[in-house]
Amino acid sequence: VSLDHVGQDGIECLDDILWIKSLIIERVKPKGTIILNGDCQPLVEHIKKKPHLLDEGRKLIYFSKNKDSQLIQNHLEQGGVCFYSEGEMIYLAKGEEVAPLVNIKEIPLTLKGTANFQIENALAAIAACYAQ
Repeated sequence: VSLDHVGQDGIECLDDILWIKSLIIERVKPKGTIILNGDCQPLVEHIKKKPHLLDEGRKLIYFSKNKDSQLIQNHLEQGGVCFYSEGEMIYLAKGEEVAPLVNIKEIPLTLKGTANFQIENALAAIAACYAQ
């Protein structure tokens, strides 16, 4: 969640962006998967306030650029799935299992790993593919 869309389509502040993004989370169908940026504290807090979002068989996958965050570590300790970047690599972690997936520099949209927001987009896209 960032200010990049403020001033567009009636979006006036960070809370507006958070509300829009939270609508997507709330529309995940039963047995679907919520994919969430574990580095985005406002969205993480939104999920914590609405535990019913994980009812009806919904799963939660985090992606992160900080595999050592307490949130990610707790999620993995509970057997959860996470995709994270470390150094030049993107990894899949499930519980204690970790597998390297791809070198970030090999993903063209990351501009050889220099476009940080595109690394996050790649992590989210990889998580979505995994969920399917």
